[in-house]
Amino acid sequence: MSADKPPAKRLQSQAERDSQGLAARKERDRVADAAIPANVEEELTGNYKGEELAGRRALRPTDQRVAHLETRVDGVISDIGDMRAEVASGMGKIVGSVGELAGEVKGLAMVVANQGQREHATYKATLEIDTAEKKAEVEVDTATKKAEVEVGVAKEKDEIDAKKESRSRTTKIIAGVIALLTSGTFLGWLLGRL
Repeated sequence: MSADKPPAKRLQSQAERDSQGLAARKERDRVADAAIPANVEEELTGNYKGEELAGRRALRPTDQRVAHLETRVDGVISDIGDMRAEVASGMGKIVGSVGELAGEVKGLAMVVANQGQREHATYKATLEIDTAEKKAEVEVDTATKKAEVEVGVAKEKDEIDAKKESRSRTTKIIAGVIALLTSGTFLGWLLGRL
């Protein structure tokens, strides 16, 4: 071997790489644990947003992050149990109220039906009254026109009768005068006057 060539490097085994990675992780966790007190319980969600929230979460050690998540999951599970109990209680109240509501709906339906019948009866009565008023107006107009015609006919008949009577009187007078003139007494009386 020549002195110019560096010695050949030996390749690391998988076990060696894993142990070095594990040592590096432990060192990072140790440094992080030293930087942040172990009992940091500050709630980050809702207080920070975006990159600041991600950065603050990254500062927490993994075991603390997991413990925090477990605590929150336990709280959510407890809340869900409480909600189930409230929902079950509420469902019981709802089921009980449904019967009462059904009775009220039936009563309301009857009220609406009765109101509909009253409105229909009122409409029908109004329509009948309007029809009767119009019919009465037509009958009054017809009777008025008929009376006017009858009065006109009666006037014409009275005029004709008056003219007939006048002619009859005139005819009687003329006939009487002619009878007088043709009778001898009138001629004698007339000659006696002359």
